[in-house]
Amino acid sequence: MDNIKILLADPRHNTRGLHSSFVPINIGFIGEFLKKKIKNINVELEVTIEPDEIFKLLRNWKPDIIGVSNYIWNSSLSNLICEYAKKTNPNTLCVLGGGRISIWNWSYKNRKY
Repeated sequence: MDNIKILLADPRHNTRGLHSSFVPINIGFIGEFLKKKIKNINVELEVTIEPDEIFKLLRNWKPDIIGVSNYIWNSSLSNLICEYAKKTNPNTLCVLGGGRISIWNWSYKNRKY
C-alpha cells in the first residue's frame, strides 16, 4: 500500500445551543504523529468535527481508517458514523476512543464493526 487515507473525527451535533467550534488539539497531535511515524507510505489525512462533512468524506473520499471520538454526548453519532463507514466500504478500519469506551459499547447485539 503506497497511500493510506485516514479520517480523524470529533463529531458534534448540529443543534441549537453552544457548541465548541474548535477541533480538540488531541486530534491534531494524533494526525501529526501518524504523518511522522508512518514511513514509506503517503498519509492522506482529513480532520473534521462536522457530521455532514464526515459522511461526505466517507461516501466520496473513502478513507481506509477512521478514528472517531466517543463521548457521552456523541456516542450514538459516532456509532452511526462507523456503521455508515462499513456500509460504504466494509474494509474500513473503525477506531473509537474517548471517555465513553467501555464494555458497555460492545454489549449491543448484532454489532457489525
